[in-house]
Amino acid sequence: MPTYERSIALILAGDPGLHRQLEDMLDGVVDRRLHSTSLDGALNLARQVVPDVVLSDVDVEGAGTFDLIRGIRADPSTMHVPVVLLAKNMAVEQRAAALDMGVLAVLDMPVDHLALQAHTRAAIRGKRTFEELLAAHSKDALTGLQSFDAWKQRASLHVRRETQAARSATIYACALRGLRTLNETIGESRTDHLLRRAARSVQDIAGPSTLVCRRFGGQFLWTATGLDDTQAKAIAHEAAAQVFVADGSDERAVDVVLGVAHVAPGESYNIPFETLLRSALSSLRTAEKRDSGGVVMRQLGLPRAA
Repeated sequence: MPTYERSIALILAGDPGLHRQLEDMLDGVVDRRLHSTSLDGALNLARQVVPDVVLSDVDVEGAGTFDLIRGIRADPSTMHVPVVLLAKNMAVEQRAAALDMGVLAVLDMPVDHLALQAHTRAAIRGKRTFEELLAAHSKDALTGLQSFDAWKQRASLHVRRETQAARSATIYACALRGLRTLNETIGESRTDHLLRRAARSVQDIAGPSTLVCRRFGGQFLWTATGLDDTQAKAIAHEAAAQVFVADGSDERAVDVVLGVAHVAPGESYNIPFETLLRSALSSLRTAEKRDSGGVVMRQLGLPRAA
């Protein structure tokens, strides 16, 4: 189960008196209360701290409050943060629009303190339940590495950010060939142990700051940036040699194959992440067809002018 720091509420209101009132009402319900008097300030705070709930006075900037909701929902880091609106005489159509945009509740002002506290507690529970489900989904149950879907989302952002800074991009796709045969001969429990050992080896080679995932079976993926061709090849060969050390009867049953896609710094910005990933997996399939384990590396580049 994830562990949490103290709960945080972000309060957006133009009236200092309302800030003080909500501060008092939330005492004992939320550990930390942050305050903003503008939409831009509230959005910036939300992105910095990712609060457990946002409480916004609709009258602070009129219809602009909907921009706050859109901004929170559009950012991947805050899209799951619950929003509770506080309103005086809000039209039915506006209430419906706010709820359609994902607002948790619209409370009438003056605010009833019991209703405010109940909705705040419900918002915190809902956000943390979502985060627990997300954490469970993003982890591979066997190895503890990231799941493929979670890795793909984070790795694509990582590669995009690095290549925009004119650094190279490399994706490594590693597979333990013969794993299915091994599973049939020594049993799933022993094979699972070998996969967990291989996962630790992959993580050690990739480094603590590198994103690693298990795609399925004995296949792993990880990224690297800022390498020249020689460094990328050296890491590829090191991985093929060290990622999995066979023991005893496993020696002739499993070998390591590695597919690598590498883009030089000058061209990396123009190569989409999906293209890089497809090339790494394609070179892995080529490596798997060889008689013995090893590395197949592909250097991606833009088409040359005639």
